[in-house]
Amino acid sequence: ASGDLEGVVHLYSLEGGVYRATLPLLPARLTCLRFAPGLKIEHALVCVTAENRFFVFDVESCRLTRWSRDTHNSIPPALVNNPLHVMGITFDPAKPLRFLLYGPSFLCSVDLSVAVGSPAPPPPPP
Repeated sequence: ASGDLEGVVHLYSLEGGVYRATLPLLPARLTCLRFAPGLKIEHALVCVTAENRFFVFDVESCRLTRWSRDTHNSIPPALVNNPLHVMGITFDPAKPLRFLLYGPSFLCSVDLSVAVGSPAPPPPPP
């Protein structure tokens, strides 16, 4: 996958690098993207824009995942209004539905098993 400053993401086949499809236009320029290993969707791609909004696409169907469609307008203001941009995405292999967005001085944990704005589950007992 490759993205540009216009918010366009193109998908290419790993076999031969042949153009495959273009994802729906993102609302702002792209700051990072990464394929999501271990998500329930075999071919998921997380895309983050300069507005610190993130979108999870199923690259097989070239559509937003259900979670992303249901929650993309509910991203917490503390992330969206942060003047620093998300610089990267990292995944936790032990928790396949969780990933971290990070910037120069912040981390944001995203858990795709819960809706945005839901209270976090309590930590396990020591």
